[in-house]
Formats: sequence, C-alpha cells, structure tokens
Amino acid sequence: MKYEYCAPDLKYYAADLRFDSHGGVLQWISGRGQDVLMLRTPYGEDGRNIMESICPELSGTELKPGKFTELRDKKYAVRYITALERVRENGCFTDGAARSYTVFACVTEGFVRRVYAHRGKSISSPCCHIPMYITPRVEMMTQTRGFFRKRKTPTGYYKFIFSGKCDSNYADGDISYRADGLEIPVTRRLMEAGEAYIYIKDIKNGGPEFIARKNGIELV
Repeated sequence: MKYEYCAPDLKYYAADLRFDSHGGVLQWISGRGQDVLMLRTPYGEDGRNIMESICPELSGTELKPGKFTELRDKKYAVRYITALERVRENGCFTDGAARSYTVFACVTEGFVRRVYAHRGKSISSPCCHIPMYITPRVEMMTQTRGFFRKRKTPTGYYKFIFSGKCDSNYADGDISYRADGLEIPVTRRLMEAGEAYIYIKDIKNGGPEFIARKNGIELV
C-alpha cells in the first residue's frame, strides 16, 4: 500500500477529536461513511506537524487490523479505522495514556491510500492529548507509647499505597519518590503490587515525596 499526503479537501474531513473517559474511546466527527487514519504521538506532540514525513515510512508497511501498528522504534503508531469499525467501537480505543492522538480523513483507492491534511484554521481540533493520572498515597506508620498519657510516635516507616492497576504505557521510573536525600524510581511491579513499605532514618527531613518524570503524567 502506498500512502500519499494530500492537500486539504472539503469533501474529506476528520475533526473534533475528543476522549470519552467513560467508554475509554476516542471520538470524532467526519464525513459520512469516511475512513480515517489515527496517529499516536508522544504526549503534547501534534500529529499534523509530522504526518507528511511519516507517509513514506507507511508505504509498504502492513498495518495490523483493529489495532495500532508501531513505527520508528515505537515512538509513533498508526491505526486505519474504517467507517464500519468506528460504528462498531463507537470510536477508537486508545493505545495508552500520557500520549497524544491526531485523526486524519483517509481514502483508499486500489493500492493507494490518500491521507488528507487539515486546513490551517479549523474550529475544532483533530488532536487530543490524554494524560495519565496516578494517585499514590503515603501513610506514616506510628506506634502508641505511654500508659496514662498515650501518644503516637513515628516509627520511621512509611507505607506506599497504589491502585494496583498500571496503564500499558507506564514504564519503570515514569514517577519516582524522594526520601533521605535520594530519588528512587517507582517500577511497574511496585505499582501493581498495590503497597510497599520504606524506612527513613532521619524523619526530621520529612516524609517521602512523589515526582512525575514523564511528560503527560499527573499525580492526583
């Protein structure tokens, strides 16, 4: 299949790309019965700026049906979505959070697939940025001392609590925690375990602090 990047055409359009968090799908508006090409990029990157350079690489590439096909050492990925697939899925399932997606109108004629550029000015954006939300919690472990005037004193141990779920796009070290003057990467295995304990020798410097190290990750 040969891919051609074409000038904007009023007959072929795809815009207003948005994420339905309840269904977990990307949705857009396009011409009736029209197919589209969905481009996945690193978070914050607008696919309109690179689609033309990607078309030559796509030529000769066999796209996996019903899923994204990765390109360029997995930095980018594309999925061809027919009008029928769009109706069946109510859009397009994402390929992980902390990523951006851009949709293009697409027409296939024989062995040529034409990808249409967007007009310079458009009311609704064909690009959607999906952050990854991670909610780590920290609990300070204490022990009760005293007989008559009982009081809770810190033990130096802290408990990390995660949801136990991990997005497919999460990589070890995308978030880290800082404690005792050190910064330690948080692994996927740790997040999936759900909880862990650490010991801080000098608690006067405060408890552990989580830090996002990847663009598109938001700690909530």
